[in-house]
Amino acid sequence: MKNILLPNWKQYSKPVACFGKATLHRHRNGRYELRGGSPAERAEAQEWASLFQHDAVFTPAPTATHR
Repeated sequence: MKNILLPNWKQYSKPVACFGKATLHRHRNGRYELRGGSPAERAEAQEWASLFQHDAVFTPAPTATHR
């Protein structure tokens, strides 16, 4: 039997909806997290949440700074 160790976020969160490559996850403590996706996909997820998932609040997407 093969033991597989999963990262912590896989053990404590559950996917709720997918928008392209952006995935909305709900954690056990009730917090929502939007992972991955392009800015357009993240905007689509935020629009969906405003209509159907009112208690989901997202933090702004991280931006890459190139020098």
